[in-house]
Amino acid sequence: MDEFKIGEALLEVSKLVKRTNKLIDDTFPWELAKDESKKDVLASVMYHLLEAIRLITILYQPFLIETTPKVFDDLSVDEEHQGFKAYEFGMKKTYDVVKKMAHLFPRLDLEKETKRIKKMMEDNAPKEDKRTYALKPLIEFDDFMKLDLVCGHIESCRAHPNADKLLVFEVNTGDKVRTIVSGIAKYYQPEDLVGKNVAVVINLKPVKLRGILSEGMILSGEKTNGFLHVVELHEALEPGDKIA
Repeated sequence: MDEFKIGEALLEVSKLVKRTNKLIDDTFPWELAKDESKKDVLASVMYHLLEAIRLITILYQPFLIETTPKVFDDLSVDEEHQGFKAYEFGMKKTYDVVKKMAHLFPRLDLEKETKRIKKMMEDNAPKEDKRTYALKPLIEFDDFMKLDLVCGHIESCRAHPNADKLLVFEVNTGDKVRTIVSGIAKYYQPEDLVGKNVAVVINLKPVKLRGILSEGMILSGEKTNGFLHVVELHEALEPGDKIA
């Protein structure tokens, strides 16, 4: 375990499990229980089995984090005898198992498991993208013409000093160099778009975003997986050229 050889660690634990199983095969406890004269032998075998199970359960704790507490509870093993410091055969002197134990790993019902897995796959299947069909209300041509769309040339870009999701662009839109704050830091590094021609809405009301005044909007396209791609324009266009 110190070397993170998890598979080999489990293999070592399995050796103790197999040896414990062999004790059952060698002694036939159910047969010993039929002979009153062998009660002491039966008691010794059962103690060895229970103490071995306790040690095995201690070793399995890093792997079976939900199951091992159930074993300790079923065997009435107190906390003092559950930790690795208690990994010593014979440390717990007696056992008093009085309740019928439930199966730790019950046999799976094939039909139920098939239905469960099928439902899980259906629930996790990619959902149909509804955006194509969720059309917004129709607008008049005049409404569209209210947007002032131009070609903008990105002169520089830097990370926003107060927001991890924002990038701060300096964009030449022909009339001036505008500061535009855009929430695309998740998808682009500051240097990725420098020198690119992009589509910009320049008549958007300026707004302060985390302390920096943004004077427009850089248009992006969103894929069905949520990834954003900035709309890049042909290099032949100049800053301020109209988009119609």
